[in-house]
Amino acid sequence: MKTINRRIPFITILGLIVIFLAAGCAGLSPSSSDAPASLEDRVKAYMQAQIDGDWNKAHAFLNAASRDKTPREKYIHQTRQATYTGYEVVETAVLPSGEQAKVKVKIDVSFMGYELKGAPHNQTWVKENGQWFVDLYPQSTPFDAPKEQAK
Repeated sequence: MKTINRRIPFITILGLIVIFLAAGCAGLSPSSSDAPASLEDRVKAYMQAQIDGDWNKAHAFLNAASRDKTPREKYIHQTRQATYTGYEVVETAVLPSGEQAKVKVKIDVSFMGYELKGAPHNQTWVKENGQWFVDLYPQSTPFDAPKEQAK
């Protein structure tokens, strides 16, 4: 009889620990966001193409409006002063429509002999025909932060 009494508190405590751990894990957020893996995969592939200097491949990640404004030949041959040497995808957030996402990236940049680590870079991605593409020229909304005007 004493053996049963000793096991009941142990089993009860063990059960409570399992419940608390499960509840605690449920509250944890994923590493980057609730965005689908395909978006993050696309962002990583786009950033890697820029690091590799594969501008033809990078151009393929542009949305239709960006490709219209910056044709492939112009994009590939444009002069670039800075070189990306590394990146980290910090956050991906798909907007409620499911058709647009905001992505925050930290970029390591080499510029005129200086190395800048973790420079913040915000990207807008849009879904076209079920696939994510980066928008180089996103439209501003009335809710965006106002931009300073040049004087």
